[in-house]
Amino acid sequence: MKMALSALLVLVASLGASGSRLKLVKNPNVVSDDVVEEPATLDSFGDKAHGKAKAHFELVKKQSIDVDALDSCFCESGSFYHLEKKACVKQGAIGFNCSSFPFEEWPKLCQDGLICKIADDAPPSEAKCVDCNPNDHCQWGEERQKSFCKKAYQLRGEACATVKVTVPEVLMRASVTKAVTVNAVGTKTTHAKVTATATVKATNVSADVTAEAEEKATAKASAKESASAKASVKNKAKAEATAVESAEVAVTKTKEAEADGNVGGVGSHVKEEASASVKRSGMAAESAEAEAEGEGKASVTAVKEVKDVAGEATAKAKATATATADSQVTGEATADLMVEYKKNAAKTSTQTRSAVAASQGISTATSCASTDKEMVPSAEEAADLASKAMEKAFKAAAEEALNNAKEDARKSAKAEAMKKADKEAVDAATKDASFQATEAARQAAMEGGKAYAEEVARKKAKAKATEVATLAAKEIAKKLASKKAGKMAEDEAEVQAGKEAKTKAEKVAKDEASKEAKKLAKEAANGEATEKATKLAKEEATKQAEKAANDEASKKAKKAAENSAKASAEKEAEAQADKMAKEKAKKSAHDKAEEGSKVVQKLSQPGGALGDEEVKPMEAMPAKEKEEKKPALRKGR
Repeated sequence: MKMALSALLVLVASLGASGSRLKLVKNPNVVSDDVVEEPATLDSFGDKAHGKAKAHFELVKKQSIDVDALDSCFCESGSFYHLEKKACVKQGAIGFNCSSFPFEEWPKLCQDGLICKIADDAPPSEAKCVDCNPNDHCQWGEERQKSFCKKAYQLRGEACATVKVTVPEVLMRASVTKAVTVNAVGTKTTHAKVTATATVKATNVSADVTAEAEEKATAKASAKESASAKASVKNKAKAEATAVESAEVAVTKTKEAEADGNVGGVGSHVKEEASASVKRSGMAAESAEAEAEGEGKASVTAVKEVKDVAGEATAKAKATATATADSQVTGEATADLMVEYKKNAAKTSTQTRSAVAASQGISTATSCASTDKEMVPSAEEAADLASKAMEKAFKAAAEEALNNAKEDARKSAKAEAMKKADKEAVDAATKDASFQATEAARQAAMEGGKAYAEEVARKKAKAKATEVATLAAKEIAKKLASKKAGKMAEDEAEVQAGKEAKTKAEKVAKDEASKEAKKLAKEAANGEATEKATKLAKEEATKQAEKAANDEASKKAKKAAENSAKASAEKEAEAQADKMAKEKAKKSAHDKAEEGSKVVQKLSQPGGALGDEEVKPMEAMPAKEKEEKKPALRKGR
């Protein structure tokens, strides 16, 4: 049987002025050699660190060594576990003194077949291994080993502890020196009034002027033009024609015929039909008259020429001319203003400040420990070894976390103190540098304000005088240039208008000549085209009428020839079909009667169906009854 055992540790840690100390209390709660109670859950322990005096230790996580109770003996057969030596020793032979061992250990001390006893006449200190007798009920071998040996307990794994330590606040002092430079601006407003003059010369000032002029001109022109015309004319015409046509017609006719037959007294009546086809040719001549309309189309081009057609035109023209001129003007201006003067000043101040800060330290560490034995002969020893391993792991983790927490507290407190001291030094240096820079800037502005204001006013007045003179010089030069450019533009416009008027007159004359020539050509082309189209329409109408008359005469002649051929063919086909039907009926009636006669003769033979009875010939029936009472032997169509 295997059992998992673990040890319960109750750990208490505290930190005082004299250093640190750890106290560990073991409480395995052993009930017997084979049973260990399940330990209770470990809660956080130790005093909270409120930044005053004590550090706080918190067991965050733990892992115990596993203890397994085995079914096997700790010592092998032929040996026992010596409690004082804490080792397996060989069992004693005859005479082995076992009186120094506890009485409950005696069954394990002697070899198989021996038992530890005190002789009747011997003192208790003379207990020895002697032979067993039947009354001792001694056990042997494996059975004895299992009954009296110490069971083995196996230890597996490591004991690990994770400890979080929070140490009280640590005070740290830091000193920082900072130099700060501040720029300040001083302002002074001063009155200044200054008068200045400026002479400006405007050169090459240009002006663009546009002038308009109107001129009249005349011209003559000749033109030769062609014109095309199309004409479409419709006309009617009559014509007569005679045509001779032949035709061939095939006709088929069917006829019925009846006949009576009589052979050996057996009669028959038969109806048959026959068809006959006849092909005949016919010829006929017919005349016809027709009227038709024809259309004639013609295109004609005519050329006409006109000479010395007059044209007149008026034209306007604009011309732009550019001219330049120079002018010189002296201007004067006064500047009366309030001028704001600003002056910068920079000052540097160096200040040193100290600060104190406090900070807690927090750190977590994990440590593991193992035992130097893997197998022990008792649950108490197994629990003790597991507890010592956990104690060792906790102590190592607590010491490491405590040292790290202290270092963390020192670093945090120092950084906070440096931060506070740095801010205080910067604030003090900034305040002092700002005061010095402001005073220096104010004084500098007071000293230079008047001279600066006069210089600004002088520049303003000079600029204004220059501006006024420039505008005046440009305006005068512009007027001179405009006058000069106007005359040049008028002259140019007259020349351009004359040229344009002449060009327009020539175009007018040419257009008029062309228009008149086109009109004459168009009239000539229209007349010629109409005459030509009329002639063509007459010819086309006559041609169409002749064709229509020929077609109608041919159609009538063809019809007459077909009718003639058809009448002849029908008459002959009908005669042939009638003759063939009669011959066919006559033959069929004879064949049928002959067939009936043969049947009757066969039946009349001795032994036949009719025996020796006399067979009388059939009497001929009237024609009317032939259809109503047909003989038994008859051949149908």
